[in-house]
Amino acid sequence: MIDRDYLIGNHLAALDHLGYEHPSADVLDKIKSFELLDTESAAIVAGRDASTITKWAQADEQEGAPIGAKVGDVWFISTERLLDRIERKRGLPARREAETKYNNLIKTRACAQKPN
Repeated sequence: MIDRDYLIGNHLAALDHLGYEHPSADVLDKIKSFELLDTESAAIVAGRDASTITKWAQADEQEGAPIGAKVGDVWFISTERLLDRIERKRGLPARREAETKYNNLIKTRACAQKPN
């Protein structure tokens, strides 16, 4: 008979050993890991201004393919959806450029968040 818990434990240990991080559904984790961006940060990634990001978010929401969600007066933009949109509208080279800007943003913000 198969020991389900034993197999699950071994698989989780193997994933942990490989550095796999289980995706979190917690929105705070997504903000802290830069999976959700405010419009200012999304503008840095996209090479546009924040008002353009807001316009994109509104238009894409109306088209049924939202790149973010508005909470109160604040838009939260999905990094992955933003990068997908850039690729769809401007091509793969533009996405790669945006990914570089995103990685630089993460490095800058991560350094700023480290305690002294």
